[in-house]
Amino acid sequence: MTRTQVFACMAALAASACTPIPPSITAAEFASETDEMVRAADLSATALMDMPTSGVTTYAGTIAALGGSESLMGSLTMDVDFATSDVTGSVTELNYVKNGTPDQTLGGSLTLTGEVSGTDLSANARGTLSGVQSGLRAKMNADIDLAGTFRNDTGTADLIYGTVDGEARGRFVDLDFNDGEFYATAQ
Repeated sequence: MTRTQVFACMAALAASACTPIPPSITAAEFASETDEMVRAADLSATALMDMPTSGVTTYAGTIAALGGSESLMGSLTMDVDFATSDVTGSVTELNYVKNGTPDQTLGGSLTLTGEVSGTDLSANARGTLSGVQSGLRAKMNADIDLAGTFRNDTGTADLIYGTVDGEARGRFVDLDFNDGEFYATAQ
């Protein structure tokens, strides 16, 4: 057997072993989180005079980067430092969703950085994600922008709701997100 044939056999064996990580959400949970975003969008915005001016608050919720029939949905965690206006956090447990049905959980996470200005939050989530496409592990680089407003749910400035735009490019899939949303509640 030639070296080329050996490498071809090794590649075939490796490819046959690649299976997607099952989704961490169900179609019902995807729909429920989407409904929660609709509810969050209807909450009243926090008045500037009611915004915290000190302390750090952790917010946790969901991000849905929607791109037509293909989407990403994951867990969002943000630490908001009201004294410095800095925002840091991450997006984890990202699921690749096709036509409203979760397909697989993607490997990797996104690092989130941003700032607060008045009652608004702007942030960017970036990172490399991996999934299985046609039996092969493939990667994509995601670059997602979040633009939100602090809202009043059960308290003052205890929820952030906003929109998501961006893209994910790579060998896994190429996605453009122009109709996404996120929400996160104070913990």
